[in-house]
Amino acid sequence: MDIVLKLEKLVKDYGSNRIVDHVDLEVREGEFLTLLGPSGCGKTTILRCISGLEAVTSGKIIIGDKDVTNIEPTKREVNTIFQNYALFKHMTIYDNIAFGLKMKKLPKEEIYKRVTEMLNLVKLKGYEDRYPDQLSGGEQQRVAIARALVNKPKVLLLDEPLSALDRKLQKQMEVELKRLQKKMKTTFIYVTHNQDEALTMSDRVIIVNKHKFEQIGTPEEIYKNPQTLFVANFIGESNKFKATIKRIHGNRAILYVNDDFEFDIENKDYEVGDKFNLIIRPEDFFIKENDTKETFQCSYKDSIYDGGITKIYADYFNTQINFSIRSSHREFKEGQTINLGVKEKDLILIKEGKQ
Repeated sequence: MDIVLKLEKLVKDYGSNRIVDHVDLEVREGEFLTLLGPSGCGKTTILRCISGLEAVTSGKIIIGDKDVTNIEPTKREVNTIFQNYALFKHMTIYDNIAFGLKMKKLPKEEIYKRVTEMLNLVKLKGYEDRYPDQLSGGEQQRVAIARALVNKPKVLLLDEPLSALDRKLQKQMEVELKRLQKKMKTTFIYVTHNQDEALTMSDRVIIVNKHKFEQIGTPEEIYKNPQTLFVANFIGESNKFKATIKRIHGNRAILYVNDDFEFDIENKDYEVGDKFNLIIRPEDFFIKENDTKETFQCSYKDSIYDGGITKIYADYFNTQINFSIRSSHREFKEGQTINLGVKEKDLILIKEGKQ
């Protein structure tokens, strides 16, 4: 697959503050790539550097086979959709979408053809003569997408474009964005702090932390195999325990958990005394009828009904365990003992020191 965008040792400083710290990246043609991280980690600044709205301190930005590091924004083959959509309120929807094409002085027939195609694609046919203030938030979103895509950019940059929408509309637009991206086969680089958006839409996710890339992978890789404690805690809910390799026998190893019980696991070049943070996702626990040597024995504290599932909160050696079960009529009493098991494949081990 062709590489449409490359960042090489990209650095951005504001005075003495480093905002982006020597990041490298290759973005594949036609992929949906998401930069995910907490506020202030540098993800939006990376987007602005790619667009040309921010000058880089050092490093290179290459789009296609062209070094655009020092080229003005209007001459880069990228378009950006911002949080507020930045629509022209005094222009009709047709003129908003056609604006970039008119700036390029394309023939009227070509402009009409491309705008009409985009209106059909974003399901806004018949809205040509309306103004932005006459549209809902989701419809304005689609106009902004159409205006950006009609220019056929190599890369579309999206800076938290769903943040102003209510939750139900956000979920609808996640589906819509992915549909449009697949249909247009345009490369999307999406910035968000919302993990649900990242996991739902992305082909690959980059976890950004403290101005660097913490981990890059598919949504499933990031969720199921976090490489650091930060990634494990940032993506999804997690339960954390201390664990140590106690013994090794051939291709198996004994993992001692919380000074309480042992797990017999595959030996992946472990050494006796290796210390880990053991991460278990709430949905990976299951209730066992009997206590065995590989059981978290905890006591029920509380629960929250959440539609299809019920979230259970229990106490385990003065540590809270969260797990989820399918919603049913099963009820627990406060202090009731619950035996929890987990399959070996669902244990996530992060060696101590990988914070």
